[in-house]
Amino acid sequence: MLRKTVLLFFPLLLLLFPAEATGNFIRLDYSPIMIRAGYSGRLVNGFYENLDFRNGNYFGLNYSIPLTRSSSLSFGLGLTRIGFQKETQGIFPETNTYGLAAVTQRNDYWTFPASFYYSFARRTNGNSGIRLSYVPCVLGGTRAEISLLGGAEQSSFAADYRDDSQPFRHSLLLYITNMLGNRKRSLFLGLDPFIGIGSGFFKSDGVKLNTMSFGISFNLQFNMPRISIDLERKPDPKQIQKQNELKQKQKEIEEQLKNKPKKSRS
Repeated sequence: MLRKTVLLFFPLLLLLFPAEATGNFIRLDYSPIMIRAGYSGRLVNGFYENLDFRNGNYFGLNYSIPLTRSSSLSFGLGLTRIGFQKETQGIFPETNTYGLAAVTQRNDYWTFPASFYYSFARRTNGNSGIRLSYVPCVLGGTRAEISLLGGAEQSSFAADYRDDSQPFRHSLLLYITNMLGNRKRSLFLGLDPFIGIGSGFFKSDGVKLNTMSFGISFNLQFNMPRISIDLERKPDPKQIQKQNELKQKQKEIEEQLKNKPKKSRS
């Protein structure tokens, strides 16, 4: 449902921008992401908790506004999906037996990147530069699967499990951009590696910047289509009447000039 909502919202986003804008670009972006937390294991309430982040991905659309010949700002909307596994192991009090509970979870985030781009070199077939992006994210949905082993099977872990996902997180990313394409047709393909830091994924982490992310952005950039609308205006009756009166007066003057007797030379 969340993916359908995003896809429906993209066309509406385009309508917010001027259709006659020149030099403005749309960028479609797909980015595989690797996330690494600032810790891999810790003790929580007498249990050892091990955190293992998996691959994630981002898909979104960005609108670019040129500032100078070499720089631009862009704003976007997208969906980020991050999957992780959290293992909790120790002696469970209900069974007084060692056990393990593994939670495999996927979080979906509404993502609103804002970026500044600077080009180092402009070529006829593309350009290269850097892009600095601030990326706030709002949690849109979660899905979790719980596996229990040993003493955890007879425990109340699954029944008492509560999602501790952070509803808002943000990150700062640095991209090395490499775009190839046809400048005349305003169509470019980009392959941009990136690295950055971000806040945690759990409420217990707060807003501390304790995660590192890196990956590569595959993007397609093209010029925004120009749309012109010609409105057909209905003639104003009063204006038509004035024009007819002027034409009639002009005819009368011409007739008077024709009928005016010529002076004879003596």
